[in-house]
Amino acid sequence: MKKLFNFHNFFWGVTIAIGIGYLVNGVITLRNARVSSSWPSVNGEVTGSSIRTETTDDGTLYIADIEYRFVANDRWWEGDVVNFGENGSYTRSDAVEILERYPVGLEVSVSYDPQMPEISVLEPGVTSDSYLFLMIGLTILLLVVFINGYSWFKPWINKRFT
Repeated sequence: MKKLFNFHNFFWGVTIAIGIGYLVNGVITLRNARVSSSWPSVNGEVTGSSIRTETTDDGTLYIADIEYRFVANDRWWEGDVVNFGENGSYTRSDAVEILERYPVGLEVSVSYDPQMPEISVLEPGVTSDSYLFLMIGLTILLLVVFINGYSWFKPWINKRFT
């Protein structure tokens, strides 16, 4: 009798999907970080500046929520990206430092994608954080291949080398 559900395949399929999701997000983040240095910039204004907390298994994650607005292509736009890759910190002082740099009412320089002005950033360019999701995705996928590789390729190896 054939099984209708194979937990092993389901688990690894979900794990691969998560890895691909992180990888795609990482590629998009890194791409935006790289090209943002050449985007046009305009003056904008910080309209919101606060710390949001999220409780995780590892502790409290502190996230600086910076909101700003700017005019591009004769239209008002709003943004909330400080830099591509900024994901919060488990140290409150890191989030406070960002808040102190961007108080409400501060005039800021906003870089924006000329084809899609809804994508904007206050600090253009690549940072070490820009690689985070890409590295998580690659790590997950490499672990899946490392853990399952032999069982996946065993029929091919046996046919090829016996």
